[in-house]
Amino acid sequence: MSGDPISSRRSSSAYLQNILLGILPFIFFAEFLSLLAFVPSAARGHSDFRQLYAAAEMIRAGHGHELYEYSAQKTFQDSFVSREEYVLPFLRPAYEGLCFVPFSFLSYAQAYFSFMAVNLFLLVLVARILRPWTNNLAHLWRWLPLLLLPAFIPVCVALMQGQDSIILLTLLAAAFAMLEQQRDLGAGVLVGLGLFKFQLVIPIAGLFFIWRRWRLCAGFVLSGAALALISLWITGIPETVAHVRSLLSVGAGVGPAPEQFRVPLRVSMMANFRGLVFGIAGARLARQTITALTVGSSAIVFSIVGILFYRRRYQRDTLLIVITTSLLVSYYLFVHDISVLLIPIVIVLDRFFGKEQASREAGIAAVALVCFVGPGILFLSPNYFYLVSLPIAALLFLQVRLMSERTTAASLNSAP
Repeated sequence: MSGDPISSRRSSSAYLQNILLGILPFIFFAEFLSLLAFVPSAARGHSDFRQLYAAAEMIRAGHGHELYEYSAQKTFQDSFVSREEYVLPFLRPAYEGLCFVPFSFLSYAQAYFSFMAVNLFLLVLVARILRPWTNNLAHLWRWLPLLLLPAFIPVCVALMQGQDSIILLTLLAAAFAMLEQQRDLGAGVLVGLGLFKFQLVIPIAGLFFIWRRWRLCAGFVLSGAALALISLWITGIPETVAHVRSLLSVGAGVGPAPEQFRVPLRVSMMANFRGLVFGIAGARLARQTITALTVGSSAIVFSIVGILFYRRRYQRDTLLIVITTSLLVSYYLFVHDISVLLIPIVIVLDRFFGKEQASREAGIAAVALVCFVGPGILFLSPNYFYLVSLPIAALLFLQVRLMSERTTAASLNSAP
């Protein structure tokens, strides 16, 4: 005799709830120790924020036309941040450097902590934006929706490093809220403003283009074109070409420094298909084979999502699926870039803890919880960080299946 489904669901809900609430103190303790160890060094210039700060100094000093030159960046980073053997290259569009010019009026340490304060404010804003979709989590504990944000390790890394990933998290959270209100044009403008993370934003725009969400695409093009013109005005065409070459060097090391930039990021630390393929077979396959497998797997998943949801493109939650897809198929993915995964994670967990959800959704809630705690492997075995892509892929699969089931059920209920 099978068990009571309602009792089974309550049991799984209580189990996941206990895990979620029980794991938070350990996560915050680990993050606190990391902050104590890292922040003093970061305030002296040993953080990712140095590239943003130096780029702002270059633009303010009228050297925007040298923004992507190795020697110029080294001069400014050594002069205004700290002397280092190598440059931490600025790989962003020039318009983002312009946004950081106000911080350049402060000393580096003051600017670092000021930007950390801005990021903390943005996390509060994200919690406020997502408040209508986190009522069930707030019912468990009033402060839970807010505390989940800094407890997510990629967000903590972004805070420590002085990264801009939390800005993209804020833009996509606001875009999600606008899409839920059927304000596609505004959502597209917000997505376009996130082009400083082109590796995530372009796949998002690409899927909505396939789905013929023209108003969203129009908003994306409007904001993207305006930002492109601003960047071109700051740097000029030659530096724009240099910017593209720098982007292509990520994880590959194009040319010997200091003649060209090198970004020797370990691909095994990318939680996407590129990192997964490299992590599993990197030592046994040629680079061309790895590239082919990465492009092939990314194209297949991107195409499947695009085709499956072509007729369901106006349904709710499409952005949640698009965000998860963009992470997996991205060209490169730093640890802090995974911050945007918080949007689908938080909403999936909130809906599971709601009374109206069915017991079959325990699976996707469990996977979302694994996605939440999974980046903790960064502290234990960073060389295997690529394994984080597996629960992200599982989350995407379950999101697609759940939305397909809802569509089928809605069609049956509306049939005469």
